Amino acid sequence: MVVGLPPVGCLPIQVSLNSVIPSLHWLQRLCVDSQNEDSRLHNSKLQSLLNDLESQHSDARFVYADIYSIVQDMINRPKSYGNDN
Repeated sequence: MVVGLPPVGCLPIQVSLNSVIPSLHWLQRLCVDSQNEDSRLHNSKLQSLLNDLESQHSDARFVYADIYSIVQDMINRPKSYGNDN
């Protein structure tokens, strides 16, 4: 089993480092879309690579674990996971 990347642009450190909008001098606590796109691209290429490896090694099984979608859903729908804040 190979686990893909989570939405790295939503990691607290990334949100904090990219939260200040200099021209407005205020914080905007949002995920960094470009970093999340990088994660999605990486995961897509990883899935393709695992498919290629599986076709080259018929006696092996490669499984991709999609953590990106799970974490993104937790961020988008926190109440579904027990976070009432």
